[in-house]
Amino acid sequence: MICLSLVVLVLVEVGSGKLDASTDFSELSGLSSRKLSSTALQYGRVLAKGIDSSDTVTPTRVNFAHTFTDPIVIPMVATHYYPNYVTYSLTSIDSSGFEVILESNSEGPFLKDHGYEQVSYFAIDVGQTLPVDMQAGKITLTGSSWNNVVFSHPFSEEPVVLASVQTRNDGKIVVVFIQNLDANGFEIAIRNLGSAGPGTQEVGWIAITKGTYDFGSQVEFGKTGNDINHIKQIISLSQSFSGIPVSVASITSVEGGQPCYLRGYVGAANDEIAMNIEETKAIDGWPGHKKEYVSWVAFYADLQGTEYDKTNSFCPSGFRTQGTKCLEESSFILHLTFDSKNDIIRDKTKNLPLQTGEDSSFYPNYKFTDPWVVHKRGYYFNGTSYIRFSEDHSFVFAPDFTVAVWLRHDGGSGYEVLLAKTSDQEIVELGIQAGRPKLKVLCSGNQHFEHLSSNSVQTKAWNLVYAQAYVKANNNYGISLTVNSNSDELDSGLQVFLSDTDSNYKMTIGSKFMSSSYQNFYKGFLYEMRIYNTKFNAGRLINPACTEGCSVCPAPLGECIPSCDIEERWTGGSYNDCSSCDNCPKGCLEHNPDCSSSCSYNCYQCTKDQGNCLQCMEGTYLENYECQKEYFHASLQVKQNNYLNLTFSSSLDTPLIQSDVKIILSDPSIQFTYSMEKVSNTQYDFALEFENNVPQGKRVILSFSDFSSIRSVQKKFLYEETLQGSLYEFKVYCQDLCELCQNTQVCLTCVDNSSFNASKCECDEGYYQSENRCFKTYFHSTLEVMWENHLNLTFSSNLSTPLLESDLKVTLGNIPLRYAMEKKSERVYYLALEFNQYIQKGEVVTLTFNSELRSTQKEFLYEKVLEGSLYQVVVDCTELCETCRTFEVCLSCVENASLNASKCLCNEGYSQNGRECQKEYFHASLQVKQNNYLNLTFSSDLNASLSQNDIKITLGDPSIQFTYSMEKNSKRSYYFSLEFNEYIQQGQGATLSFSNHSCIRSSDRKFLFEESLQGTLYEYDPGKQEEKQGTRIGSSVSEIGGSISLASGLAGSGASSFWSAINTIQILSLIPISGNPLTPKLKGFFRSFNDIGFMVNFFRILFGSGSTNNHQESYNHGYDSGLFLVNAGELLSTILALVLLWPIVSILSKVKIRFLRKKFQKLLEEYKYGVFVRFLLEGYLDLLVAGLIQLYLIPAFGVFFLVNYTLGIVFCLCLILLPALVFCLIRNNTELVLEPSENPRFHKCWGSLFYEFKKSKHSAQFYSLFLARRLLYVLNSMLMSSFPVAQAVINCFLMLVVFLYTAIVRPYSELILQVSNAIAEFGIFLVFLLITYFLTASKPYEEAFEALVLYTCFVVVGVQAFASVLVFVKHISYVIKSYKNRPKKVKHAKVIPERNEKPQPVENCHSETPGEVILTIDDIQEPEILPQRLELPETKDKTS
Repeated sequence: MICLSLVVLVLVEVGSGKLDASTDFSELSGLSSRKLSSTALQYGRVLAKGIDSSDTVTPTRVNFAHTFTDPIVIPMVATHYYPNYVTYSLTSIDSSGFEVILESNSEGPFLKDHGYEQVSYFAIDVGQTLPVDMQAGKITLTGSSWNNVVFSHPFSEEPVVLASVQTRNDGKIVVVFIQNLDANGFEIAIRNLGSAGPGTQEVGWIAITKGTYDFGSQVEFGKTGNDINHIKQIISLSQSFSGIPVSVASITSVEGGQPCYLRGYVGAANDEIAMNIEETKAIDGWPGHKKEYVSWVAFYADLQGTEYDKTNSFCPSGFRTQGTKCLEESSFILHLTFDSKNDIIRDKTKNLPLQTGEDSSFYPNYKFTDPWVVHKRGYYFNGTSYIRFSEDHSFVFAPDFTVAVWLRHDGGSGYEVLLAKTSDQEIVELGIQAGRPKLKVLCSGNQHFEHLSSNSVQTKAWNLVYAQAYVKANNNYGISLTVNSNSDELDSGLQVFLSDTDSNYKMTIGSKFMSSSYQNFYKGFLYEMRIYNTKFNAGRLINPACTEGCSVCPAPLGECIPSCDIEERWTGGSYNDCSSCDNCPKGCLEHNPDCSSSCSYNCYQCTKDQGNCLQCMEGTYLENYECQKEYFHASLQVKQNNYLNLTFSSSLDTPLIQSDVKIILSDPSIQFTYSMEKVSNTQYDFALEFENNVPQGKRVILSFSDFSSIRSVQKKFLYEETLQGSLYEFKVYCQDLCELCQNTQVCLTCVDNSSFNASKCECDEGYYQSENRCFKTYFHSTLEVMWENHLNLTFSSNLSTPLLESDLKVTLGNIPLRYAMEKKSERVYYLALEFNQYIQKGEVVTLTFNSELRSTQKEFLYEKVLEGSLYQVVVDCTELCETCRTFEVCLSCVENASLNASKCLCNEGYSQNGRECQKEYFHASLQVKQNNYLNLTFSSDLNASLSQNDIKITLGDPSIQFTYSMEKNSKRSYYFSLEFNEYIQQGQGATLSFSNHSCIRSSDRKFLFEESLQGTLYEYDPGKQEEKQGTRIGSSVSEIGGSISLASGLAGSGASSFWSAINTIQILSLIPISGNPLTPKLKGFFRSFNDIGFMVNFFRILFGSGSTNNHQESYNHGYDSGLFLVNAGELLSTILALVLLWPIVSILSKVKIRFLRKKFQKLLEEYKYGVFVRFLLEGYLDLLVAGLIQLYLIPAFGVFFLVNYTLGIVFCLCLILLPALVFCLIRNNTELVLEPSENPRFHKCWGSLFYEFKKSKHSAQFYSLFLARRLLYVLNSMLMSSFPVAQAVINCFLMLVVFLYTAIVRPYSELILQVSNAIAEFGIFLVFLLITYFLTASKPYEEAFEALVLYTCFVVVGVQAFASVLVFVKHISYVIKSYKNRPKKVKHAKVIPERNEKPQPVENCHSETPGEVILTIDDIQEPEILPQRLELPETKDKTS
């Protein structure tokens, strides 16, 4: 007996029908969720409210234990509290939780009104990292078409897939279909349970490899075969959970065509789950659903409810043990509907079996103790009928419980029992006394508390009677009895509680078992019975608005129960349309007048007209409107000792007893008995006891006495009637040492090593008995090696005969040894060994006994072989020989030496030093070269090439990230290229170590001495490296382009293209002086254009750099000095050199050699005019920059600094005025420019300014614009660095103006030069436009713009170089053509030159009349060959 004291009571009212509007389930929301260590997962079960008869949706909220970012929820209805078909919908899924709604099918007779059910769920957060082997996702589906889902990576096998609709759009009940599931993905679609389409819904899915996982608690994922249909199916799990597990499942096939879904059952064991398929039950005659494949997940999770202190070893039914508490899992513990034609009826909540009457007989062959099954009215109890609970299933009431019964009482004045649980006294008893309900309970203190209701049941009418026992608010125990809607309560006045037991009791319906007999039988109909282990408001089981006028009827349908007497049949109309049934003394199963059933034997419900079965009895399945038996199987295994193990594939509904089984043998002469032991619900063991011998292989046959009555818990039928097996050999027990006996007294043969002695077996001499065998008795021997390697052999007993030398064999390895033996006593012998070779200490000598020795007591010698360790026997050896057999024969060598033809030689890489072999070494060195290349050099060739795995390079600063590659230079030299992405300071240490130092050998097998090498790195700046790369590129471009242009000009095509290339390069070279933050590569690229020069800067050599340049941008560009003479020194040095060459040229122009004189006279003319004009044009940019830099430097005291400052000011002023002076010069002499013949002397002076242009006033002003742009460009670049945007705009404008001038005016007389210079000017403008990008704050396309700038510069320089080549080709073509068309030579008269030649008068550039020119014979020559298109003046610029 137990006494349970109530600690906490949470009233969770459970039942059918409507839920009270005041019932608040908010406290349950989230409390039942399983809290996990992983925040990405949550699973559990909740008590969900349904939809009432007014179609009011009441969602149940489930809260997540952690915030989910992107949840997916897969639920399933986990219970069958109500028989109506029901599924779920999800709404309001967000980061904090979700809402679940029970959805009853709306078609046919199954209305929307549905009470609460448990809903299990499995939720994941796809926004977090999921467990290994799990994938998940969401997909939006519209209509019923199939869509493909492909896994992000294939599974190793077909995974478990769970899926559910995540939305409830348009209020539709939508289910998910899955087909063609494999390791790569599956197809998915949605269907509406109603007739309309599913609309648009979001579906979530989870895929995972099947198996058991630990998500804070155990979770098992699995799959079924093609096994699940509309019949309840039990699935065995691979593990046992801490409580009854629940499941979530999805159908993964489409065998049946109708929309369907899965629904779970509360399992009966901790290692199984149960489920079935439901679909819209819209028509009478639904044939059921075909079997489908199913994926499932099983887990255990609490459902919040009542909690009790556990004061005994068990808890009430529907509760589980947790520490010292009993926690409610399900308060609904029994639900019986009395409509089964089976002898065993099943509870609908826990599947508990109940037996009708005294045995297995039932419909249609009733016994007097059986109730009668009556059409639409449940069971009729005739006054001798009863139903008994199985004794194999414990049923325990809680302190608070409710019993509700729908009954139709025949009336009577006696006491009739409806439900009773008894032991030696009543524990719980509900009955009717003189028409009034009565409840009697046994409380703590072994005292009864009972209450007789003041309300009576209506005789011959249906009533709902429910009784409640509970703890009241004042802690007193109370009872309440209700008949229909009339209640009364009784307070015990005592703080006592129900005292129940879980063993040694009888529990019955329709009577009670007391004093070894059934008594107080009930007479009348029972339609339904419910038991709740809580105070449940069973009034909600009544529908007050009955459809046919009866006073009370069951909820939710509101249909009246047919109210006919047992002698009457219900005709099928109104509930009270009854007709006499005289031929049916035990009631009508249906409304047929002849009492027969139109259904087949195994059919539970069939059509009225044709008898087509609609629903089968348990244990059968529907096929073509007929019920076919479902079978389970049995197997028999014969174990050692001839134990029989009988195993069933499913648990039995009723345990076997020994009389249910019959065992016989194929040989009836063998006498035996057997006993049975139950191992589990599926296994039984049988122990066979034999009285005589059983040969191997005799057949044993097990048969079942009542084959048809053996059913599984699923009511399946047993397939096998008999089972057979082969027995192991069995022999009856004989007396000691008897091998074979006729019986226990008569022995036929003795065991080995024993003999008969007076008809009994005894062990032979030298043997002893152990159990039933004879074993040898032993004595022992020992071997001791004495000094000088003599052997001492000792025995533990005296020998029966003296030891002879032939009895022994002494060996060293495989070599026999000679010895001399001497007997010291009966137990001791001395052996002197003889040696003639080296013996190493510890070598093993072996002594073997050649014959079996016996002691004087006939004992056997145990040891067959003895061993001992010898002392060393020394023999002189040669050098490098560690041990030797003789002086000539070496056995082992010293370290690092090996045997070679019985002699020891040092191994390769070793050399002999006395009696040792020492290593020979070679060496390695490391040299760090520019660009941080490492050169590894060995003093000898390596015998094998190094791989990169043999080398490890580390830096002194381990935070520096780098990579390196290795290149073999020769057999003794390797290069290592180090690649850095960050700054490396000068002097950073680098260590090269050898990973397999000992394995690196030279070609002559020497060892490497150094294990690691050190070096010091050069400075590495990634920015400077990029700048150097840009410098290399720029130098190559400028040198190639300039060289091509210069070469073409020197070859005779003229210097115009060369000067155009130089002018372009000069403009681009000053771009870094601006405030634009160019990339390092571009800075180096443009700066390299400023390095073109061939003249020595004598001023820098004489004065050094002087003061530092204060203009930062020009300083960075390479102008480190602030002095004018130093910065302009290269140009000034060049002009100084030209001035010094002038007298030399003048002298050479007067030599007597006519050819030289003529050439130098023309060169002298160029010196006077063209050279200095061209020098001023090309040096303008650099001179102006040098002058402005000087102005930035405040003059210091000293003549040299003042001279520089004065020169800087003078040059700046002159250079600033120069564009205007050139403009005025050309404008004032426009006619002379356009008509060279008007004043040849003017052209000799200033021809360099316009010889290459067309004869027009706009073209003549080219160099005015040329100098103006350079002036404004330098001033803008030097002075506007603080305003980079304005500076960039101004520069772009300057370049655009020159481009437009070149393109529109087209000043060049040569078409090729015109086109190339127009392209070049546009390219310059484009470069200045592109570099404005680097002024932006964010530069995501920096590399792209850098490349564009470089390629544009390539094009600009390339075009001008190409133009030079074209001009050269054109010139050559013209020369060749002119040569072919030259006139024939005419002999001239001999002209005697004047002896006293007068020098030509010096011409004044501004004289209007030419000086007198004396023509001599030297001036007579062929006319120069020039292209006719180039209308050039007589004096042509040849400064190139």
